[in-house]
Amino acid sequence: MSHRARAAGGVIAVLASVISILVAAPLGSPAAAGVSVTPAWERTFGELNYHSSPTIADVDGDGTNDVAVASQSGWIRIFKADGSDLGGWPQRASLGGTNAGVDSSPTIADLDNDGRNEVIVGVGALRDPGSNGGLLVFNRDGTLRWAFQTQDRQEGSNGRSDAVFSTPAVGDVNGDGAPEIVFGSYDHHIYVLDRNGANLPGSPYYNEDTVWSSPALYDFDFDGRNEIFVGGDSSAGGTIDHAGGIMHMLEYQRGSIVERWRRYAGEIIISSPAVGNIDGDAKPEVVFGPGDFFKHDDSRRVFTSTPRLAPTPPAGPSPQAVMAGARPPSAT
Repeated sequence: MSHRARAAGGVIAVLASVISILVAAPLGSPAAAGVSVTPAWERTFGELNYHSSPTIADVDGDGTNDVAVASQSGWIRIFKADGSDLGGWPQRASLGGTNAGVDSSPTIADLDNDGRNEVIVGVGALRDPGSNGGLLVFNRDGTLRWAFQTQDRQEGSNGRSDAVFSTPAVGDVNGDGAPEIVFGSYDHHIYVLDRNGANLPGSPYYNEDTVWSSPALYDFDFDGRNEIFVGGDSSAGGTIDHAGGIMHMLEYQRGSIVERWRRYAGEIIISSPAVGNIDGDAKPEVVFGPGDFFKHDDSRRVFTSTPRLAPTPPAGPSPQAVMAGARPPSAT
């Protein structure tokens, strides 16, 4: 029942992707007063780049940060601090026998706690429906470590796995001391993969509609496991029967992904949540924005919520969703 691919139709493309690193003067300095910005270096490519953002981290382990970028033309590039290509890069976003574009932003993290970072990239783009979507994980030298394909269900089956717009989040969600990878997909699911690319038991979590939002991981209840905060679209006529969006707080419990809290919006949620204490009361808040698919009043709002947790289910098989939080807004 998804029809969210139309939601990004108003985005303006950057036809020639310009990748620049700028060194700006500190605020308050004479140079800043004149709004003077001096580029450290600039790289230009004739590639489409609608959505993917740069990520800065030390990829090759030399103690200096590198810059990772991706494009809808399907290239993943990593530049050293001086703007030159890192050895082994760029790499093509190829999955399941197809070259795919990239809307997701690269994530750089150490998946196996060996002191060496990996590069994790969601694959698939709106402008490229004929390619396979999923996740690619590269070693720092550009060699492919593993690939994961999503399901084929968005806008009906077309024989291709669906795209991942969501930028992957990395953190320990099951308390085993090892990081997991969490992301959403157009295939209506939220995935939790281990460091080797296998679904954790209970993954994926079914959202009933497309997922654009990138997850935030935060140990909300201080139990040593990160909860998953992620937005998802919602359509009338489903199990939840709500037209708009839902911000979920999910928790991994006894081999299942359980919803502990949700917040409804009258608009889809493309925004990625931020979690932290903003009012000094020692209780973290969740802050997120909407999208603009339904043209609802909520499309002009920013939401701030303090989750009130649903009770933890009793021992035994865990239900996938526990109703909590505010009821759906009225249609205004």
